Amino acid sequence: MIQLREHQVEANSGIRKWVGFPARSSIPAQGARATLVSATGSGKTITAASAALECFPGGRILVTVPTLDLLVQTAQAWRRVGHRSPMVAVCSLEKDDVLEQLGVRTTTNPIQLALWAGHGPVVVFATYASLVDRDDPEDPLGRQKVRGPLEAALAGGERLYGQTMAPFDLAVVDEAHTTAGDLGRPWAAIHDNQRVPADFRLYLTATPRILAAPRPQRGKDGQALEIASMRSDSAGLYGEWIYELGLSEAIERGILAGFEIDVIEIRDPEPVLGLSEEALRGRRLALLQAALLEHAAAHNLHTVMTFHQRVEEAAAFAAKIPETAAELYATEASDTFLEDAAALPPSSIHAKLYSLEPYRHVPADRVWANWLCGDHLVSERRETIRQFANGINADSKRVHRAFLASVRVLGEGVDIVGTRGVEAICFADTRGSQVEIVQNIGRALRPNPDGTQKTARIIVPVFLEPGEDPSDMIASASFAPLVAVLNGLRSHCEHLVEQLASHALSRQPRAKPHHLVRDADGRIIGTKGEDEGEVVDQENGRQAVVESALLHFSTPRDPATIAAFLRTRVYRPESLVWLEGYQALRRWRTENHITGLHAIPYDTKTAVGVTTDFPLGRWVHQQRKALRAGELEERRKKLLDSPEAGMVWEPGDEAWENKLAALRSYQRAHGHLAPRQDTVWGDAEGELVPVGQHMANLRRKTGLGKNPERAEKRAAQLTAVDEDWCCPWPLDWQRHYAVLRDLVDADGVLPAIEPGVHFEGDDLGRWLERQANSWAELSEEQQQRLSTLGATPAERPAPTAKGDKAAGKVSGAFQRGVQALAQYIAREGTQKAVPRGHVEPVVIDGQEHEHKLGVWYANQKQRRDKLTQEQRATLTELGIEWAS
Repeated sequence: MIQLREHQVEANSGIRKWVGFPARSSIPAQGARATLVSATGSGKTITAASAALECFPGGRILVTVPTLDLLVQTAQAWRRVGHRSPMVAVCSLEKDDVLEQLGVRTTTNPIQLALWAGHGPVVVFATYASLVDRDDPEDPLGRQKVRGPLEAALAGGERLYGQTMAPFDLAVVDEAHTTAGDLGRPWAAIHDNQRVPADFRLYLTATPRILAAPRPQRGKDGQALEIASMRSDSAGLYGEWIYELGLSEAIERGILAGFEIDVIEIRDPEPVLGLSEEALRGRRLALLQAALLEHAAAHNLHTVMTFHQRVEEAAAFAAKIPETAAELYATEASDTFLEDAAALPPSSIHAKLYSLEPYRHVPADRVWANWLCGDHLVSERRETIRQFANGINADSKRVHRAFLASVRVLGEGVDIVGTRGVEAICFADTRGSQVEIVQNIGRALRPNPDGTQKTARIIVPVFLEPGEDPSDMIASASFAPLVAVLNGLRSHCEHLVEQLASHALSRQPRAKPHHLVRDADGRIIGTKGEDEGEVVDQENGRQAVVESALLHFSTPRDPATIAAFLRTRVYRPESLVWLEGYQALRRWRTENHITGLHAIPYDTKTAVGVTTDFPLGRWVHQQRKALRAGELEERRKKLLDSPEAGMVWEPGDEAWENKLAALRSYQRAHGHLAPRQDTVWGDAEGELVPVGQHMANLRRKTGLGKNPERAEKRAAQLTAVDEDWCCPWPLDWQRHYAVLRDLVDADGVLPAIEPGVHFEGDDLGRWLERQANSWAELSEEQQQRLSTLGATPAERPAPTAKGDKAAGKVSGAFQRGVQALAQYIAREGTQKAVPRGHVEPVVIDGQEHEHKLGVWYANQKQRRDKLTQEQRATLTELGIEWAS
């Protein structure tokens, strides 16, 4: 008996709840249906076998699988779980050693099947091929078809001489995603309870296919196609999902090994122009052999599976690996290495694995390579897998590295177990489906047979074009294989791809430590701990291996570039034509050390990818036109608005952002946006910005521009910096108030400040005194603000004479004129004289007045000799030269 793991117990609980205990008898006509979704390699077969043994003891059970290899593996698992019922396999494996040892009889004859499994307890294993119609042996012309052996045995009839196979209590449909899609296909018969009757149907998959026809489609007969989709639906074809264990969760819980993606960037050292597609594929295959051997040496990998789409390429790959390994070994090996190799004991099946150091190749006789496709016999595939997974050759001699090339044969469900298992997989060709990609990755995620910690490596080769810079990966067609793998992962576990972007932005690269200690003669004399490793560079000036979590490239890559690649090629794919311009923009800004917004001249050209003179300025202009015309997609605008792109949509935007940045800097330093009009601001290295004049201009009626929407946006930006930037009183008043506000102590009390106390040229004491004396002329909000500082109005004696009343009236008029003049100067500056006919709107005591400032100003200038000393001082503070 097999001890179930925690997640399998959870899944069994869901199955038992669905079936009932004992199994419920009220079954709908179409049978009860449910789906169990569990990550590849998490033990779905064991889970289903255990549930069947518990819920249907002595029952009639059907198990369907897509391949012969998986059928044999499934039969082994069901026996290990404890099933002792008779077993029959509907397949072409006659006299198979493994099946015979398990007591499983095989047949493709429906009569024989009905005799062996007609009634009583039985477990029937069948491939989906057993559902395919066959040529009628009784038709001499070979035009008629009959049902496949499984369906024929269930149907019975005269052809079976009265024999009939009874319906099943449970049908287990493994790798159920292969049955989704067109219901007109032969394999879709497994869904039909009339053709394959079963009370309960349990669908098993790691990669559910949620399908919907984008538009009505018709089959060969002209009828509309029916699409089988695996969405969770209690009334649907696959029923409700009664348990779900995603790939990410399985890795987090330690059910499967973690993995990292290694992107091998391969460049042809001697490119040949004009090669045919076939010749180019052959040349790239040879380059991949060398690159993969180098990578295996760097990570000391023992077992690597490669996945191909063409039989001839897989065969050539396996045939040439030993030859390439011999060349690399001869090229790399030093005299010391050769002496060490000669001193090693002869390798045999009983020898221990040699723990070789990174970057060391091994002799060709220590490298094993083979290939498999669907045309190989099951026994041949079984023996090849045994050698590969156990690290031995056909003579039972130990090998250090093993490479197995697969052509669409070892992807789904087949476990490769042995003393080594599968340490890494390599996608030599990514033209398969997303489901196929995930299933292939699953080959490497099985935990180590000995229970030790494992990190699987997913290797993705990328062939660069001549002269191509790999850092231009965002718009590069060369990185399509990586996109295919990431999209495959994302289609079944989006969280994993999100982790790639998260780690890319949050982790810094680190050099790989070297743990071996050698003496002067190069012999290994000890090791160093994890924290004691030294950083070691490769010979010949090659860069040290750089590691970052989950995603690795042959050359260092900017984390922001990786994140942008995922956004534009995986999350929301863009056309490569548009991405070339986006990549050119990012590259040009990086090369010119530009941050923030920056307008790009129309005639700007730059190199990107394999393009030497990309018209970047024209491309940027086209994006502006598309935005104004309402044709630029929102997701593209978001990319261009990102800090990495810094797109300038309007010519004035760059100047505005620079101005806003200077104002933010000034506010952070001073706590307000009320500078003197002649104030300039900036750092020692940069250009000084006239922030005082900027604020005076911005407070004018059209100071934020004539476009209402843009003006509103800019006003909001300024408000976010300082909500009092456009206060209704002069900036001179606001500046004094802001300085005093910051001087309030922890108890909320303003210290006593006498006239003559200056701060950055402002007499704070004199200003406070003036506010107290002119309290009545202040607005209500100004009075409230001063009150919070502890300021109060000055006590004035009640006027007793008519002259005193007149003096008070004159003083009030003067203060109103000063307030209007201060507002005008804050907006226009002191350089511009007040026109005699100018009328200044000003708020006094909460009410707006139209003050004839031009006339008042001319009168004060004409009678300046009659002004009091205090009045002239007030005008001097405003910058009026004639008053001094």
